[in-house]
Amino acid sequence: MIRSLIKIGLVLLVGIVGYNYFFGTEAEKESSRKIVNKAKDLGKSVGGLFKSERAKFDEGKYDDALAKVGSVFDGLKRKAKDGGELLDRIKDLEKKKDELKDKVALADKEGDEASKAEVASLKAEFKQLLDETETLVDDVEKAEK
Repeated sequence: MIRSLIKIGLVLLVGIVGYNYFFGTEAEKESSRKIVNKAKDLGKSVGGLFKSERAKFDEGKYDDALAKVGSVFDGLKRKAKDGGELLDRIKDLEKKKDELKDKVALADKEGDEASKAEVASLKAEFKQLLDETETLVDDVEKAEK
C-alpha cells in the first residue's frame, strides 16, 4: 500500500515538473529547470560513486579484506579448539569466505562486464560474512570465559 502511494506520488511529481518545464509560466519553467539540473547532478554523483567503488574493487580492496577475515578464522580456531559446534561454525564461515573469494575472482576476470548488480551482491555477501564472523567472535569469547 505504502509502496503504491510512493509510486503514485513520484509519478505526480514527475508529471508536474514535466508540465511546468514545457507549459508553465517563466517562473515555473525556471523552477523546473533547476529541479531537472539537480536530478542530473544527483545521477552523475551516483554514477561517480559506482565508478569509484568499482575502481576499489578492481584494485583488490576486497581481496585484502577477505585475507584478513581468513586470519581471524585462524585465530578463532586456536581459541575454540575444544568447542565442536564453534569449530563447525568456523568451518562453515570459511567455506562461505572461499565461495565469496571465488566470486570476486570471477568478477575480476569479467572486468568491466561485471554488472553493478553483481558488485552490489558481492558487497552484500561480504557484509553478511562480516556480521556472521562478528557474532562468532562474540560466541568464542563467551565460551572462553
